Amino acid sequence: MAATWGWRTSFYVIGGLTVVLALIGLFFVKDYVAGDSTPSETATARKPFKASAIHIVTSSWFWVVAALFFGVFGGTVSLQGLWATPFLMSLFNLDRDYASMINVALPIGYMLGAPFFGRLGDRVSGDRVHLLAFLLALFTCTWFALAFLPQALGLGGVAALYAIVGGLSGGIGTTLWATAQAKTPSAIMGLMSGLMNPFPLLGMAV
Repeated sequence: MAATWGWRTSFYVIGGLTVVLALIGLFFVKDYVAGDSTPSETATARKPFKASAIHIVTSSWFWVVAALFFGVFGGTVSLQGLWATPFLMSLFNLDRDYASMINVALPIGYMLGAPFFGRLGDRVSGDRVHLLAFLLALFTCTWFALAFLPQALGLGGVAALYAIVGGLSGGIGTTLWATAQAKTPSAIMGLMSGLMNPFPLLGMAV
């Protein structure tokens, strides 16, 4: 799209599709109780905002999860959005369009890794802490290889590392959200999500 239409037009198209999806969510997505055809009264019941917010932000687990979102997605999305393509261009003397095509390995890895590791987390006994530690260790090793061994690995190896970074970040994301949801009362789940969402974005900005 960027090569054919230019990046501005591509962003207009993506933005338009995003607005359509947001409107579909706004008008068609509702909370329902299983087996009931009417919106749940308990699902829409509201707790005092201040008390709920204090309950969330004074929980140590909230800040641990927020810090991981900050670091993992700050690094991954910055790599994909800013550095992955020029990195390939400078390292292997590729043109922009070809390097951008290889960069697609990152989001493909994410799309595959998120459901795979989410399903794996469902099957792992315990509270997913061991799975999360394992994914973070692999994630760190992958970044180390990407930073210090790219020429030794070659173009194919770097492309594989891009896919692995995407897959592991997707797995870490689903594991973190599952952990946060398990520790959050259902009545304040939406508020917790809203308070958590800025941290990946802040990570990207930093």
